[in-house]
Amino acid sequence: MPQIVDAAAAAGEVALTVAAGHFWCELLAQTADALREYGDQYDRAQQAVVSALTGLAEKRPDGWTVLLQEADVIKRAVELVFEYLPSLATGGLPATDVSSLVWPVRLLAVLMCREPRRHPAVLEYCVKPITEHGPAEIREHVKDRLREAFPPHWPPPFTADGA
Repeated sequence: MPQIVDAAAAAGEVALTVAAGHFWCELLAQTADALREYGDQYDRAQQAVVSALTGLAEKRPDGWTVLLQEADVIKRAVELVFEYLPSLATGGLPATDVSSLVWPVRLLAVLMCREPRRHPAVLEYCVKPITEHGPAEIREHVKDRLREAFPPHWPPPFTADGA
């Protein structure tokens, strides 16, 4: 992630991260959802993230309207994430299965978010799959790590309707 932030800063885009406290975790949560939905269609997943963050779609986060004037900056940030993500998620090794990137992205979004319990996209696209739908071994390992990093009542309880 430092490479992405450094590249964004070099391009003069760091003001966007300051303007929106949840910018990067929202971008990562949307990326996780797009990778889940489009699998190995990496370019299509990238475009879905741009659309979710800059379009009039229902996925656009609350309070994001002020950032829509910076659509070019948002698009560039998404491009940087998708450019660096495979090497970041694999420790520099070539990613042979792009769909496998969804788990590291989910975890990054949760760990980067200041308030994952109050961030709807992070909860829906990252926390919920990690705690409820992940393969058992990964799920338990990640939950143990999250319990180490967050308050005692982690993860937050979910109702049957997913709220």
